[in-house]
Amino acid sequence: MFFNRPAPSAEWREASIYQVLTDRFATTEGTSPNCDISNYCGGTWKGIENKLDYIQGMGFGAVWISPVIHNIEDSTQWGQAYHGYWGNDPFSLNPHFGTAADLKSLSDALHGRGMSLMIDVVINHLAANQASTSVDYSVFPAPFNTASAFHTLCSIDYNN
Repeated sequence: MFFNRPAPSAEWREASIYQVLTDRFATTEGTSPNCDISNYCGGTWKGIENKLDYIQGMGFGAVWISPVIHNIEDSTQWGQAYHGYWGNDPFSLNPHFGTAADLKSLSDALHGRGMSLMIDVVINHLAANQASTSVDYSVFPAPFNTASAFHTLCSIDYNN
C-alpha cells in the first residue's frame, strides 16, 4: 500500500466532500454504469479520475470513495458486494475497482489539483457468503483464518 500526508483535521472540517460509491459512479471510459442494481456495474477508480473536472467544477475539495479492500466474489441472496462493505481480505484491493496503480493514480490526480482523497474503511467485520453458524474461516487471510479471531455471533432480531 501507499500513504500520503494526511490532511490536518482543520482542513477536513473546512472541506466540501463529494462521496462516491465507486462501482456506481463512472466506468474507466468515463460513462455512467447501467446494470442490474444488485450486481457490480463496472465503476472504477479510473472512472472517478476521469470525472475530476466535473467534481471539482461543482466546488468540491475532497472525494470520499467506498472501501477499497477485496470483497466476497460470490453472488448472495442480496446481490454482489459492489458497495465494498463485504470485505473478506483486508490485505488485498478489490479488483473490480482497478489496480493499486489505478488507486495511486486517483490519489495523485486529486492531490495534483489540491484536492484530498478519503477512503471509507470498515474495520469491525469481515464478510463470508455462508450461514453464520457454519463459517469456513479458512477463506480469510491470517491472522483472521480461525474462529478465535472473532467474537461469538450475536444475531439481531429485526422484528423486535
